[in-house]
Amino acid sequence: MTAGTSTLHSCGSELVYNRNVPVLHSDSTGACAIASDPQHFKRTKHIDIAHSFLRDKIASQRLTIAPVQSSENLADILTKPLAAPTLSHLRQMFGLLALEAHTGSRGGIKNDDPI
Repeated sequence: MTAGTSTLHSCGSELVYNRNVPVLHSDSTGACAIASDPQHFKRTKHIDIAHSFLRDKIASQRLTIAPVQSSENLADILTKPLAAPTLSHLRQMFGLLALEAHTGSRGGIKNDDPI
């Protein structure tokens, strides 16, 4: 949750409207456990104060954390080099089309494709 999201959430709480709690998806079960559990773990003394911010938001029910399988983690398409089948699967989940399906041999848009 960024500072901007937090500010918008605070402003929204002053208005009367139905708001949804943002969901943070993570493929790390350890990260989900540490973020969700308010107790202090002995081996997490080195964790940055920013993670305490997330813990506080989860405890106050302004943010929810949910586990996601690594194969379904949409963030990976933007953060990791992926094998072609994995990239294709995540690209479809995003609703993106393959660039090569819409370009000609010289990289331009095919004439027969409607825009």
